[in-house]
Amino acid sequence: MSGGGAEPVTFRRRGEWLWRAWLVVVVLVMGGLWFVAFQYHAGPHRAVTAASPARALPVAHRHPGHRGRTSSGRPTVPVTLTPVSAAAFGPSGAGHGDNSDLAHLAIDANPATAWHTDWYATARFGGLYPGMGLLVDMRRPATITAARVMLGWDRGATVQLRVGTVPTLADLRLVAYRANAGGMVRLRLTTPAHGRYVLVWFTRLPPDPAGTFQAYVYDLRLEGQP
Repeated sequence: MSGGGAEPVTFRRRGEWLWRAWLVVVVLVMGGLWFVAFQYHAGPHRAVTAASPARALPVAHRHPGHRGRTSSGRPTVPVTLTPVSAAAFGPSGAGHGDNSDLAHLAIDANPATAWHTDWYATARFGGLYPGMGLLVDMRRPATITAARVMLGWDRGATVQLRVGTVPTLADLRLVAYRANAGGMVRLRLTTPAHGRYVLVWFTRLPPDPAGTFQAYVYDLRLEGQP
């Protein structure tokens, strides 16, 4: 009788053990699924939060170029400046250079017309002058940042760009130059220059087809701020 009574008890205990084991498995599975779901939803938020400062760095460094700023804080952009007049310029000053009556042709925006020097026997003006040039008047002081000068196509000119407030060679400061120049010459100033007068000054002339030496200026364009 006693052996027959132990069988149901043992069976019930085994059933309770299996039920408890199954419950533990279910709890573990549900916990694992909850953890995976939590990581899935929390992971992208942490990734975005961590990546946001890295993406923000380039935006923080997007500043305008070194073009200067106006009093209101806006960046300044160079514009084309238009001279009001031009004159031939020699060692004695404006109006004493070669072919002054042709000087306006260098600023008439017509590349087919030009101012030119006289012809000389040597590139150094035949030893007669230290230089010869073209002076333009802006009417009022302006800030010059660059110049574009269209010369004759024969190379060999040494050309200077000078800027100042008084139209005398001593008061016109050298701000840029180019040696062995010809064709389109672009002169960029390392530091902007301020003045009313701009002088294109030749200290060496290029050769011409006749075997002499002569300089031409077909067009002069200035950039800066009025």
